Amino acid sequence: MGCCTSTKNKVNSSIKITSSRDIFTEQGIFVQLNRNTVEDVYEFGKSLGHGAYGEVRVVTRKGTNIERAVKIIPKEGDFQTKEFLNEVKMMKILGHPNTVQIYEYFDSPKKCYLVMELCKGGELLDELIERNHFHEYDAVLVMKQVFSAVSYLHSRNIIHRDLKPQNILLESKGNTSHIKISDFGAAMIYENNHNVSGIIGTPFFLAPEVIKGRYTSKCDLWSCGVILYLLLSGSFPFSGNSNNEIFKSILNGHYSFSGPQWLYISADAKDLISKLLCPEKSRLSAKDCLEHPWIVKRSRPYGDSDGTENVLINLRAYQCKSKLKSAIQMYIASQIASAEEISKLKEVFIAIDTNGDGKISKDELRNKCLSIMKESGTEGEVDKIMNEVDTDKNGFIDYNEFLRAALDKRLMNSRENLAAAFNMFDKDNSGAISADELRSVLGEGLDTTDNVWTEILDEADSNGNGEIDIKEFEALVMSKLW
Repeated sequence: MGCCTSTKNKVNSSIKITSSRDIFTEQGIFVQLNRNTVEDVYEFGKSLGHGAYGEVRVVTRKGTNIERAVKIIPKEGDFQTKEFLNEVKMMKILGHPNTVQIYEYFDSPKKCYLVMELCKGGELLDELIERNHFHEYDAVLVMKQVFSAVSYLHSRNIIHRDLKPQNILLESKGNTSHIKISDFGAAMIYENNHNVSGIIGTPFFLAPEVIKGRYTSKCDLWSCGVILYLLLSGSFPFSGNSNNEIFKSILNGHYSFSGPQWLYISADAKDLISKLLCPEKSRLSAKDCLEHPWIVKRSRPYGDSDGTENVLINLRAYQCKSKLKSAIQMYIASQIASAEEISKLKEVFIAIDTNGDGKISKDELRNKCLSIMKESGTEGEVDKIMNEVDTDKNGFIDYNEFLRAALDKRLMNSRENLAAAFNMFDKDNSGAISADELRSVLGEGLDTTDNVWTEILDEADSNGNGEIDIKEFEALVMSKLW
């Protein structure tokens, strides 16, 4: 999965928690190390492919019809294990419509298993090979989603470092309106205004500054330029018969818009490519790309689904003062809701997120409310939604915050889903949830004091016995603290 890796940058992901009020402010979903064997939890299906890392297979969670993908990584060296753990770390903090979701992971003496969202459409590379090249409007559809995801990653100080068509997945075959960026094994968190050292990535997509060994997040935008050039023409802008030849071509920086495949490509497309395949200091950001004429002029408005009004009603009604209840809702929204339910909500989210940066601003929410509701009272409703749904108080509604608040309450309150969520917390299958079990599920990577978990448990422990049984669990979720 790339050439080699070497970096002096260290990632510190520990978070000091002193009170239950401080917990769950990150919008990432709950991803845990499952202590069972993967065979205990999943039935294995067909293989989806092999790569340098290992194999990806379809799996079905036992007792349900939920299909997922599992990435199987043999433990064949310290580097590969570290890469796997880095991928888990990166994916745990992501929440964007165009990044693959991770559910849980397993560890065994010989293999690591990463269970994630199943994208049945395969790789963008396979779609490109089948089509030979993309028409501009189809390329816009893909690249707008890619730029949106990259803008989101960079806003969280994350560099992907291995963007390529093999790491862009289609949710369904032939449908490029729903793509997902995957494979975060090379990703890293970086500090603003600091260069990153070390070469990592795939030769054809490497930025010249990466080859030179000192770069910033703009390296991802060079990769986007290569992807766009490849989609429109079916060929690489820089080529060679060996890594050294490819690197020499990239460092030379010369590429061409000549040839019959470029005759009918717009000047806007060529302009965007030229502003990506250029020196780092003058290269566009992902946010700039979303505002470029090639994207703006050719973007098709996302279907404003009939469910938008219902989603806004759910957002207006959302209230959750309980931290444990918030955690349960996030678990159901991210782990149990069906792909169809999430897909509908995703369409509404993207329709509201008009600038495509992967988060909903107050202005975007206000505009959508004005288009559906009467003007009277809109500002107050928008303020209320932002105050309740924006749990990390960053001034935006992030994707996972949106899912938690927008999901239909009948789905949230179904006994089947609540039982599944309860079982996730009840690690020892005792029929009750202890403070230690809350810590096990919610506290991974958090530096907390013991009284935090007691404080959270007390929110639901109505009989005061120091544990939460299924009735107390259901009562908490169904309470009018909604």
